[in-house]
Amino acid sequence: MSYKNGEIDFFQYIQSMENAISIESDYLDNVLSYNKSYLELHYFNFNEQ
Repeated sequence: MSYKNGEIDFFQYIQSMENAISIESDYLDNVLSYNKSYLELHYFNFNEQ
């Protein structure tokens, strides 16, 4: 919206998009890490018997 309204230039728009993609990528990496840890924990707990 800011780019369309002329409040920021194209370079600032691209930087904002890169920042948003980086934040989303980091979030998804953390979710993946959490899910792997969760699955490993449950796998070891159920296979101890």
